[in-house]
Amino acid sequence: MNFIQNIKENQGPVEHDPEYLLIVDANNLLVEIDIIQNFVKNIYHKRFPELEQLVQLPMDYLKTVKVCYLYLYFLQLKFFFFLGIRQ
Repeated sequence: MNFIQNIKENQGPVEHDPEYLLIVDANNLLVEIDIIQNFVKNIYHKRFPELEQLVQLPMDYLKTVKVCYLYLYFLQLKFFFFLGIRQ
């Protein structure tokens, strides 16, 4: 009975259904994440080519690259501080 009531209530274009809009937004977000991941892979692949095989999920890959980048930047700052060079 509940299924039939839902069908009667949802008369009209599918494009106005909140569930449909949520699915479209989620799909667009996944496409954006994929584009960003491919961009970062192209840049970071030179420094650490094995990372692509170790971390396969797009968001985890991006987070890993971020942590590695921040760690390397921190080491560089420590090195410059040790030498007495200011950036």
